[in-house]
Amino acid sequence: MYNFSTLIFDEDAVPHKGVKGNAMNVCVLEDNPAICGMMRELLELRGHHVTVYTTGWDCLEVIGSNKWTNQSQPFDLLLVDLLLPDEIQGVEVLAQMQLAHPHIPLVVISAVSSLDLQDIQRRYQVEVLQKPFKMRDLLALIERDEHTH
Repeated sequence: MYNFSTLIFDEDAVPHKGVKGNAMNVCVLEDNPAICGMMRELLELRGHHVTVYTTGWDCLEVIGSNKWTNQSQPFDLLLVDLLLPDEIQGVEVLAQMQLAHPHIPLVVISAVSSLDLQDIQRRYQVEVLQKPFKMRDLLALIERDEHTH
């Protein structure tokens, strides 16, 4: 088991080659390289296409311009960290994403307090994973979303 301070890669979430459901285009907005790497590896081994952004600016540029980097179609899912290293925070990305692409599901991954996450969940109608989280919990959210596409 690998335990980074904000992510737990548990052995029962060891990826397998292939896709359980449909392959999805997943956007990850996260500034922690360890978390980005683990999510990318796990999701790609599950057959998904993953695009990673480490700043709110980069992600908003794509969302606002409808340029889907390395994609022929929009993202099927956006995973968003709330606390980012630039002036554009995850909550602003959530708001812009809901305006520009309200049909795309959003999942917040963050180390902010449970009360803050509950407020975000109510306000934006999003799924939340509080850090530290287990990869199997992330996969459960994604695989549940696969069935709606």
